[in-house]
Amino acid sequence: MAFPVEDQKELRALLEEIVALMSTDPKTALAEGRWVKLICGASYQDLPRVQALCLAYTLAGVDCIDLSASKAVVTAAEEGVNVAMAVAKQTLGKPLPRRPWLMAIPPLEKLTALASGVKEGVAHQDRCYGCGRCLTVCPLGLITAHPYHVEAADVLSSLAGRVDALEIHTNVSSLSAFEGQDPFDDLCRRIQESVSTLRAISVSFPYMGEAGTTAFLQSRSELFDRYFGRDGEREGKEDEGGSGEGDLRRSKLLHIWQTDGRPMSGDIGKGTTLSAVKFGEIVLRSRALPWASPRQGGEQQHFLQLAGGTNAYTAEKLAAEGLLSPASLLGSREEGGRDTQWVHGLAFGGFARMEVDRVMAEWGLGSESSLLEAPPQAIVAVVKAAFGVVRPVKERIK
Repeated sequence: MAFPVEDQKELRALLEEIVALMSTDPKTALAEGRWVKLICGASYQDLPRVQALCLAYTLAGVDCIDLSASKAVVTAAEEGVNVAMAVAKQTLGKPLPRRPWLMAIPPLEKLTALASGVKEGVAHQDRCYGCGRCLTVCPLGLITAHPYHVEAADVLSSLAGRVDALEIHTNVSSLSAFEGQDPFDDLCRRIQESVSTLRAISVSFPYMGEAGTTAFLQSRSELFDRYFGRDGEREGKEDEGGSGEGDLRRSKLLHIWQTDGRPMSGDIGKGTTLSAVKFGEIVLRSRALPWASPRQGGEQQHFLQLAGGTNAYTAEKLAAEGLLSPASLLGSREEGGRDTQWVHGLAFGGFARMEVDRVMAEWGLGSESSLLEAPPQAIVAVVKAAFGVVRPVKERIK
């Protein structure tokens, strides 16, 4: 991807500013309270847009990108990230300090999907995600479709080595263990052997009242320890007949808890961030879990990330409420108080997508357009828009 001299100068200056704000790795960003995640989402399967979003936000310095646990979507994301890394190396003369983690969202229960098959065998099955649109546009009627069941463990196994984390979406029904049916427990059991290559597991959860939210966090944390945490560490150490590496790796999994304040509303307006901030404040105040602090981020495994209503005003509001770690604490052994805790990061979905879509539309890049084929000036403009989303969380500590 070649850039004219003037565009390359502008992009270089922008990337230098972005790199200066990047943490050395995503885990450090969590510990510092500077984690930013792009939410593509479990149901967002517009491949050209996924590719464009991943390209733009990788260059903008996000730490993680969540997306559908679909081979086709993951492939599109990888393409976007790879191009971003190549552009950065071409522009800066060196690669970005690190790649963002890719976080897959597997189905909580078995999922029925639609698969397409072409009689002549010319379909790209690894790029099919079951939307069914090809059925009506094939002029010769060569495409047939059939439903099939997707098992979460099989999905993760098929993506081994390609994703760094997974996210489990939950709701109030996930507390039904007392009735003998707990989809969350069942999913953890089914994927237990498929997480050895992962670095983190995230759980997204809605507000259930203060007592209900506390009970949810504590009960889910106990399941984490059973399947991925302390038990795994103990088994790895005691397994003298083998290396125990898989169990030890599971014990190092970061546990990210994602509040879903006001779902899918960040692109509506300023006020939606109030629900996200209030939810985060309630969770921290509950002391349901031992949340990691900037000083102890490398030792503790529980991190709180806000979503659902996050937008351009969220970081500002969190700072006003004292819920963002101040710059003076980073690299310091001092804390504002033994019990003081902060939000570790923010996730942006609709708002982040809207900002990129807005600029692409200004450049006449429609829903099927690829950012790879866009004019250099358009790419610079899109990266600026993406950085506008990331910057308030990263820059505030400087």
